[in-house]
Amino acid sequence: MTNLQVKEPLVYAEEARRSFFQDLVRAQLLHDPEATARLELHQRQMLVEAPKDEKRLEQTAEGAPIEYRTNPTSGVGFGGEFDVPLWLIDKFATSARAGRPFGDLLDPMVLPAGVTSIHTPRMTTGNTTSTQTDGGAVASQDVVTTDASSNVVTIAGHGDVSQQLLDLSPIGLDAAWYMDLSLAYNKNLESQLLYGTGANGQLTGINAVTGIGSISGAGTTTIAALWPLLGEIGASVGNNRLLPPEVFLMAIRRWFWIASSVDSSNRPIASPGNNGAHSCDLEMACCCLPTFGPVQGLPVYLDGAIPAGTSADDVFAIRPSDMFLWESAPRYITAQNPLAGTLQMRLSMHRYVAFIGSRYPSAIAKLSALPAPSNF
Repeated sequence: MTNLQVKEPLVYAEEARRSFFQDLVRAQLLHDPEATARLELHQRQMLVEAPKDEKRLEQTAEGAPIEYRTNPTSGVGFGGEFDVPLWLIDKFATSARAGRPFGDLLDPMVLPAGVTSIHTPRMTTGNTTSTQTDGGAVASQDVVTTDASSNVVTIAGHGDVSQQLLDLSPIGLDAAWYMDLSLAYNKNLESQLLYGTGANGQLTGINAVTGIGSISGAGTTTIAALWPLLGEIGASVGNNRLLPPEVFLMAIRRWFWIASSVDSSNRPIASPGNNGAHSCDLEMACCCLPTFGPVQGLPVYLDGAIPAGTSADDVFAIRPSDMFLWESAPRYITAQNPLAGTLQMRLSMHRYVAFIGSRYPSAIAKLSALPAPSNF
């Protein structure tokens, strides 16, 4: 082991008969220049580069080895009991969940109290008009009607927590639980708006509406193959609803696959410096939602509720203005009776919702079964 050579005796060596603490007091309280000088010299001596050996042996000018004690560390038993961690409890993270971009695009209305279902009249065959010649017959056509409806659906959840945790947590733990329940509600609502079956207490999502446009994207593995299919579902809405689609909804990974693709000259599909597939100024379809695109002139909303991962995914071309969503205010309940025997509390939240996406089935078109892109 290599020892360091110190050119002068240590200031506070035993034979020096000086007190480090006395000099500290004299320097701080009496501003004694000699005590200050000794403390500074001592500091320089202690900052001499030590060998890598943990014992840190040094020598005085007289050659007497000096062994230093191991510095306190954050380890338990070596000073770690004084090393207090900081818990940023108010910055807690909830479970990762999909948001509700489609739900927000629907501009939800307040669900009226005291109803179990909502119905809107729907004309499947409407009146007609034509040019009327002088004295000629006026065009006439019988109106055929039906209704578009939705049952009021309950979306609910609860979490159990001990009374001790509620009482002793430094933050309002119930607020954290209810925030997480609210995010779980948003995820479930979005999933039902898209893929609800209309059975077993679910909403009827746009995927289950009878009469929507549908094109298979099976086998579509290139941007060149995908691009005209996106145009086809947009045209499906235009051809049948006779008004253009307003937005595309797609899986998050689908958009980033599109945006990172290049053409035959290795030019990016998404214009550099612009998040869209073309350079243009795109007015947001909703004041609070980030838009991507445009794709073929339409804003794109990325929806984590569209299944992706290793499975195939879908793209929807839709007109949200043709659809209605109603939501009640969230209702929170704190109940002790079910778990009183173990001193626990049950924190629950529920909301009532209704959704009518079938007023114009032609306002919905789906590109289905797009294969998972490699590495996305």
